[in-house]
Amino acid sequence: MTKNQKLWTKEEDLFLKEQYGQMTLQKIGEWLNRSKESVNKRVSRLQLRNKQNGIRKRWTPDQDTFLKVNINRMNNREIGKQLGKSPSSVANRIRLLKLVRKTSLRRWTKKEDEYLVRWYGIKTLDQLSRRLQRSMRSHQRNAENIR
Repeated sequence: MTKNQKLWTKEEDLFLKEQYGQMTLQKIGEWLNRSKESVNKRVSRLQLRNKQNGIRKRWTPDQDTFLKVNINRMNNREIGKQLGKSPSSVANRIRLLKLVRKTSLRRWTKKEDEYLVRWYGIKTLDQLSRRLQRSMRSHQRNAENIR
């Protein structure tokens, strides 16, 4: 142990054991006034990691269902925000479940939104689709979202 390292107290160990898997290592460190790396080392020393309480939160059946229902409606960032997961976690889960999106989800630009607002109801959906190179269904969904 170096000069600047402080010993872990029984209370800190108890807090870590109770909160591990409930809070991130970063948050635990903030509560204990310790670095994330220090908390991570202590987790290893206390042998808290196992398949049941691993550092990554497991996907629940409800989350899997939400993912399957919304994979063609939302992008990974939007799904992750709803489920408390990162976009990369969503992408990994999609791969693991062998899900495939029907089409790639391309974000609407501000310019496209403005064009759609200006011409929606004046031009036909077919004309809008050709001009913006998007499906008619996509136009209808986006028009409903920006009204």
